[in-house]
Amino acid sequence: MSQLAAEMKKGKILLAREGRGGGYSLCKDWKEINLYQLIKILGENKTLVECLCEGGSCGRESKCKLKKLWARLEKVFKDEIRGVKLGEIRI
Repeated sequence: MSQLAAEMKKGKILLAREGRGGGYSLCKDWKEINLYQLIKILGENKTLVECLCEGGSCGRESKCKLKKLWARLEKVFKDEIRGVKLGEIRI
């Protein structure tokens, strides 16, 4: 939990106070952070398929007819989750 909290503090979602009465609290702007930012902060910024990863490749890449489609879908997916603010999510 402390590693997760540290990442969220670095990503400006959490405030941390040390000492007596210390602890964590949400930043006042947390509702404005989008879902993509949270995913990146938590280190879960993965791609839909491995060949789209930075430095990723595939032995079939030169003949692959799907890579362009996957790249388009990846862009649409990321654009959509960038549009979702944490304050809009109801659990």
